[in-house]
Amino acid sequence: MEDKEEMEKFIKNKNYNFHSLNEKLKFIYLMIKEYSRNNNKNIKELNILDVGCGDGNITFPLSTLECNVTSFDMDEELINSVKRKIEQNKIKNITIKVENCYTFEDDKIYDVIIASEIFEHLSDPVKFINKIKRNMADGSYFIITIPNGYGIWDLSIMTFYYLKNKLFKIIGRNYDVRYDININEDPHSEERLHGHIQKYTKNEFIDSIENLGFNLKQFRNSNSPLAIIDIIFKSSIDNKFINIFPNWAVNGWYFVFEFEE
Repeated sequence: MEDKEEMEKFIKNKNYNFHSLNEKLKFIYLMIKEYSRNNNKNIKELNILDVGCGDGNITFPLSTLECNVTSFDMDEELINSVKRKIEQNKIKNITIKVENCYTFEDDKIYDVIIASEIFEHLSDPVKFINKIKRNMADGSYFIITIPNGYGIWDLSIMTFYYLKNKLFKIIGRNYDVRYDININEDPHSEERLHGHIQKYTKNEFIDSIENLGFNLKQFRNSNSPLAIIDIIFKSSIDNKFINIFPNWAVNGWYFVFEFEE
């Protein structure tokens, strides 16, 4: 199959039709192809791990490559939903399980590990990385996407929920503990795992990963504040202007790191 056809099929096999998600999938696809080419490995022979797979927005595109896909998430309801879709579509190359990233156990060595929008939820990112490194070989790719914790999008969301929670507490209504920065309970508890408990700048994040045995290979901005226009009007204007925004002003970043034993 020609690469263009293969990539179109890869991007098409997802749950939501947002241009920003298309761009993320395109980046992931190109990095997997680069790994396959640089290591002289047939893409169908690759072992790929999708950490925190959610509802399968990356897992199902990966399955179109006919490689060996393993995915896990701690949300049992989401995993059951993914399992039903796997059965309905008779997909044979996905192994799916309910698992926590700190306790994940697997004997496989993965060519590519993907952690998309995961690090901002982790109470102990170093523990996770040291755990997942056991499933990597020299030269394995670690594809990571994260939001800009100090960007306009994240700060706007946090401000909105903070003010909403303040109002709800005043009038005695239930509120969303994920965004209550003054909550007395452990901010790293399971109750809050879906909220953002880590914030990174681009350089802080790169340094934190490289200090644990990885080298940065590729990087790009994910999307800018203009992405809201794409969501509302289903356009692709953001992609045309993403590179004019400084790194600190964008909504997030895509990275590929290479593991060095």
